[in-house]
Amino acid sequence: MSITGLGQGGSLRVQAEAVYDTPIATSQTFLPLAEGTLVYIVEQIAKQNLIGSRVPQAPQDGRKKVGASDLTFEIAPDLMGLFMQLPFGTSSDAGSDAYTHTWLVPISGENAGGSWTVEQFIGSDTGEQFGGVKCTKFMINWDSEATVKIVMTLVGVGADDVAVTRPTTVTVSSNDYYTFCNMVTQITPSGVAQFTQRVNSGEIMVDFGYLDDGQRYQAGSCEAGAPIFGTIPAVTVKLNIDAEKRFETWAQSQHSFKIDVTATSTEIAHGTTPYSFVAEIPAMILDPATNRETALDLISQDLSFTANVGGTTTGSGTDVVQAEIRVVDDTAAYA
Repeated sequence: MSITGLGQGGSLRVQAEAVYDTPIATSQTFLPLAEGTLVYIVEQIAKQNLIGSRVPQAPQDGRKKVGASDLTFEIAPDLMGLFMQLPFGTSSDAGSDAYTHTWLVPISGENAGGSWTVEQFIGSDTGEQFGGVKCTKFMINWDSEATVKIVMTLVGVGADDVAVTRPTTVTVSSNDYYTFCNMVTQITPSGVAQFTQRVNSGEIMVDFGYLDDGQRYQAGSCEAGAPIFGTIPAVTVKLNIDAEKRFETWAQSQHSFKIDVTATSTEIAHGTTPYSFVAEIPAMILDPATNRETALDLISQDLSFTANVGGTTTGSGTDVVQAEIRVVDDTAAYA
């Protein structure tokens, strides 16, 4: 028996499914996985009956679970559209050669987004294939020294009993990834002109509000069914800044804030147009407990914003939404 070996011998590749939970592996994309494992667990149903013996009865198979697993990826600019297609689904597209894709946090329907077939290779072991993989929430994180990362919470239907051949060559995007250098945060408080806020670190989180974190079981199958919304989505933005009293004052007066976070790559999508993505959140409120704490050294401040009533965005028309994501790249559409 051979050991699994070094983790760096592994890889992860995905392909968007045309039909939910219908695995496909004809044109896969390798993703730059930084951390995390898509975990498959078969739960056990214990049998505890009076059978005239103190020897336990053998358990039976119960729920078959894929996830919920948090996978962290560094963001190559030509992969951002693929990352957004999974939780949101089909994009609204504009342009030619360099295309702008728009996704809105959903305001209707039973669920959202597409699904992936995922092939995971851990160390030097043979691969595992998972179908019907969906994203129930994601976070985009950045600080002041490293790459920008996206943490995706993934759930799936089950592990597919197929022979998955290890790839002989793993090719990931050659583009430089988004880093903290590319991240610009702009804030527009109600009644105040927009300004650019320098931040020490930041996080954007979109939780789609799926029932049971996207793993819904019903009688008739040991595997989870398609995720279904259980509550309204939640959108939050967390920033750490050098402390400023004005944010404390705005929190106390219940100001509303429009927040735009823009990442512009040094890589070119087409011609002179760079890759980029924008998170536009039209109406947020600050945590009322926002304050500054006394310290001997430079005082920092944590800001926690929550989307409340929503508003219109660049691509929403007259629809009131919690947030919009726009991506510019060289892919014509995400269907």
